[in-house]
Amino acid sequence: MGCCFGKKRNGDRYADDNGSRGRQKSRLSKMFTKAGGMKPDSGIELGRFTLTTVTDDFIASMCGLSQVGHYAYTQDTTLVFSKLGEASPIKSLKAHDRFINQITSCQNMVYTASADRKVKMWNSQCENMAPLATFTGHELAVTSLTTNADNTLLATGGKDYRMKIFDVEKTTEICGEMINRNVITSLRWFPNEDSTILQTGEDLQMRIWDIRVDEIKADIVVPVGKNFAICNDISPDGNHIITGHRGFDGVGCGLKLWDRRNLS
Repeated sequence: MGCCFGKKRNGDRYADDNGSRGRQKSRLSKMFTKAGGMKPDSGIELGRFTLTTVTDDFIASMCGLSQVGHYAYTQDTTLVFSKLGEASPIKSLKAHDRFINQITSCQNMVYTASADRKVKMWNSQCENMAPLATFTGHELAVTSLTTNADNTLLATGGKDYRMKIFDVEKTTEICGEMINRNVITSLRWFPNEDSTILQTGEDLQMRIWDIRVDEIKADIVVPVGKNFAICNDISPDGNHIITGHRGFDGVGCGLKLWDRRNLS
């Protein structure tokens, strides 16, 4: 999941199409390196970390990879692959012409969503780091993305108020939808459900989309409150949703837990 912002808002969360960093900047000079810790079932602490210097820039997005201990993260236009416990990255490359807003992974694949209006797919285990595919169609910056469990479908959302569904193998758009003022902030495929996607946006709504036919429809639309959600996650059984909300002037930053079975 992403971060909750409680400081005064001084810009959009996402880089715009001119490549500027609209996010509230969080300068990072350290990265966490795992060094043991308490047991996961203790209910107190999942792990302890020692700090290893990696960069003095801020990290926009990161994700775990299929290889144990491996992860990927982004800085500006650069995609970096690294391993826990190692100070130097395994490999890095310029992935986009403009700022990378988000990344996600599925199996060996990593997807990057950028302010250059493109999404690219990379093989994390391939030495040749050319993109395997490029997905286009958004008119403004791409801000969020998610894939289904078997990596056959890709959902993307952007500042153009559009959500799009792509066939990964063919790299073609299957369907899409636009809702005015709905700048998409986060997307998440429901576990074990190829037809259902969770979406949040700057219009203060949370939507559950059904894509079982060649069009997408919001089956459930729920107001999330005065502060829009910028990230979300779903329990493995698909029944519970958690959303992280952006604060303003030190108020409103927090998490909300939802029972999907009670939403209508």
